[in-house]
Amino acid sequence: MRSSEEASGFVRAGLAAGEAPEALEAALVAAGWSGREAAAALARWQARPGLQPVPRPEARLPAREALVQGLGFVALAVIAWHAVGIGFLLAERLVPLPGEGPAWRGAARWPVAMLVAFLPIMVAVRLRKGEGATTPRRWAAAASGLVAALVLVGSLASAVHAGLSGDLTARFGLKLAAVVGMAALVYAAYRAELAGPAAGRRAMLGIAAVALAAIGAGLWLSGGPARGQAERRDEVRAADLAALAAQAQCLAAEGRNVPPLGPSEACPGQPRLADPATGAPYLLEPVAGGRLRLCAPRETEAPWADDPGRPGCILTDLRPPQDRPAPPGPSLVPPSGGILSD
Repeated sequence: MRSSEEASGFVRAGLAAGEAPEALEAALVAAGWSGREAAAALARWQARPGLQPVPRPEARLPAREALVQGLGFVALAVIAWHAVGIGFLLAERLVPLPGEGPAWRGAARWPVAMLVAFLPIMVAVRLRKGEGATTPRRWAAAASGLVAALVLVGSLASAVHAGLSGDLTARFGLKLAAVVGMAALVYAAYRAELAGPAAGRRAMLGIAAVALAAIGAGLWLSGGPARGQAERRDEVRAADLAALAAQAQCLAAEGRNVPPLGPSEACPGQPRLADPATGAPYLLEPVAGGRLRLCAPRETEAPWADDPGRPGCILTDLRPPQDRPAPPGPSLVPPSGGILSD
């Protein structure tokens, strides 16, 4: 690795000989030094008429600068990870598998929260005024470029493996595009950082724009705060129906007719009989076969409905366990009797 002391010594000797700083910078670049290295060598000396070149004090990098750049690197990693996560959820939403439920709704909330929390940190670190190409900043840029390059190579390997396995589907392609797109953007930001802080800041604005788009997509997927409140209300209703079903079975075991439901000596407690959000009573309906149907209004795709054709309802069997039909399953006795017959 070339020592910056060589370029600094050349600049000092040139300035002492009366050479113009611009000519010295051009000579360094022509000799193979980068523009940044040449500018750094010139910045170490000040030419004063009638005096030898005066050395400027070297900038001291406090621990605070390393802490800030480390925080910026972590914020970039968190943003890239969760933006890709929302891209995965979008792929699952656009290309669902047969029988797949809307699990992407709740899964989108945490990535949105992380993006909202870390995006201002990344922007504040990368767009600070007066910040030059400090050593911690260059190291953070190099680390992000290395990780992005490794992700790109890994994505290529994943695509080849999926193609060989016959799993190169549209859903896989969308997820792969999310990973490759974000990795390419981070790597481009690293290259821009090498060109100078101004170019690096412009690249980070591009990453911030992608993060904002991911936040919007995540809010669309999750349904926003109103959807979350509706899911909480449905969870309360599901818990109420489960408590009512348990008390109905307890009362039926006592030999009581169900409905109505109410506390007894063996079944204390009074489950809630009405929807706490609307005040409407829950539906309790006897069904043939000694079963009870319990229904509640629902606002979302609640996973607790188990009565076909009756959204928001569950069925509970009030018969004693010995009188209930056995669940369907394979039989050990062949239809013709076979070797197990007497």
